[in-house]
Amino acid sequence: MKKSEFRNMLAARISPDEAEMLRTSDPGLYISDFNREVCRRIIDGPEPEDDHEVEEKDIRKLEDSLDAFLCRYMDDHHEAHKWIVLSCLELAFVEGKPMHPQKKAGWEEIDGRYYCPSMEKGSVICTYCACEEK
Repeated sequence: MKKSEFRNMLAARISPDEAEMLRTSDPGLYISDFNREVCRRIIDGPEPEDDHEVEEKDIRKLEDSLDAFLCRYMDDHHEAHKWIVLSCLELAFVEGKPMHPQKKAGWEEIDGRYYCPSMEKGSVICTYCACEEK
């Protein structure tokens, strides 16, 4: 499927009430500022610069890996899972940007490429991140 179609699918997962809460920075959503900005782009952002194909098998693989990770490491905050997953899918497959805030992961951008000192070899999630190993 095309990136633009995929973004529309992501946007459809956000209800009109949630979209308004994202736009107004309503504190009723359990979401970080980083993920709030990404989700705002999902619902109101510009069309993707390129409209290349996104493989559905890759989408499923990343989403399943994120779900498993979040259930293991953030089991006490299920209300945040949706926003993290949506943000990561947008960043990985539509925007081609790192899935973590720069300050958290310590990645750096050099000549339009992202390098991360904390990439985990063999991690499915890291495989889909725009970062390269430093």
